[in-house]
Amino acid sequence: MPVTRRISLVVAMLVASALTITGLTVWVLEYQRVSAAIETSIAHELGGITTFAPTRPVDQRLTSYLESTYPATGSTMWAFTTDGTISYVGSASDDLRKSAAFPVKVRALMDTGGVFDFETAQTTYRIGVLPLHAGAERAALVSAVDKTTAHAALRELMVTYALLATVALLFVVALSNLIAQRALAPLRNLNETARAINASALTERIEVSGNDDLADLQRTFNAMLDRLESAMTAHQAMLDDAAHELRTPLTIIRGQIELLDSDPQARAQTQLLVLDEIDRMSRLVDDLLVLAKSGRNDFVKPAPTNIMMLIDSVFARVTPLAPRSWALSVDDIGEAQLDEQRIIQALVQLVDNAVKHTTEGQRIEIGADRTANTVEFWVADEGTGIPVEEHTIIFERFAQGAHARDGFGLGLSIVSAIAEAHGGELALDPKSDTTPGAQFRISIPVGVSS
Repeated sequence: MPVTRRISLVVAMLVASALTITGLTVWVLEYQRVSAAIETSIAHELGGITTFAPTRPVDQRLTSYLESTYPATGSTMWAFTTDGTISYVGSASDDLRKSAAFPVKVRALMDTGGVFDFETAQTTYRIGVLPLHAGAERAALVSAVDKTTAHAALRELMVTYALLATVALLFVVALSNLIAQRALAPLRNLNETARAINASALTERIEVSGNDDLADLQRTFNAMLDRLESAMTAHQAMLDDAAHELRTPLTIIRGQIELLDSDPQARAQTQLLVLDEIDRMSRLVDDLLVLAKSGRNDFVKPAPTNIMMLIDSVFARVTPLAPRSWALSVDDIGEAQLDEQRIIQALVQLVDNAVKHTTEGQRIEIGADRTANTVEFWVADEGTGIPVEEHTIIFERFAQGAHARDGFGLGLSIVSAIAEAHGGELALDPKSDTTPGAQFRISIPVGVSS
């Protein structure tokens, strides 16, 4: 069942319940009011004779009282005299006048009196009997009120209420359905847009309207599509670049195999070249796997790590790489929640880049420090440096500067991914014109304990 229909159904049930409860409450209160009015009318009509001509004989009192009284509409006064005569005044119905059970019922109460309901074929009456005694003689003044007529107005009221309630219910349901359709229109647009989106069509967006929660949902969905489109674009670009990078070594390998001859020396050279190209492709695949894993939750596994010991470990690993003027700058700055192996991988990558851009004897410095709740690692060199126009593109995947010697342009992307997985960032520190080389800095906001 569509949401709009479910909303309309729930609204209909709630409104119907409210109208029903209201109608029942009105009916009960009005019924009690009418019943109380009937009892009051009977008491008033019977009570009048108690002070009327008390010295006269009973039959004369009854006759005179009836002559001086005219009951309200729907009410009849009856006199049952001592000689068995029955007379009345008011609009007595034929069914009550012709009823044989009515006098029997009244005479049964001529000693004690009382009030009772009496039903005929057409009507229900409320009967009040007031005994009047004269020695052994028995007489009675009787008031009969037509309950059916008295409650007829209540029935008409309830019928009118039911009709109006039905019209109101239909109006509310129609209005709620219209409001629900208008309110849920953004969700329908979102559904239609989601159905239209696929890997080759990520440009669809929802036209945002309004300023409520659903409008916020539309904006959030559009922002998600923006991120998804950006990620898919970057993913496609990475695949294209990877295909391009793999195509070159494969072409070289194919060409060397096609030119392979029987000369042992030529075969050995071809073998070395093919193995070298295969190694290059393996490194590329490894780098791509690291980047692919960088978006996973388990890419980094932070644990308490001693910063000074981590830097010492990196320094011991990289100093054999090349004859450089190696320098270490780190104090005992305590521990931090880090993935030690990933940080080592990032720093080694930065050092490898520094080695490629320096020559024998030039300085390469590895260091670490902390500021407040931030741990910073850096690798600085005195090499060729990076031109200002390349400060942005070097962080892009498969992008390389003009002085790049080899590699695929994925090193800084891997380091940046490791920094971002820790909630930090990789940056190239600004250098003055008089200071040679480059300095890359990894800043990670973590709680550091001494």
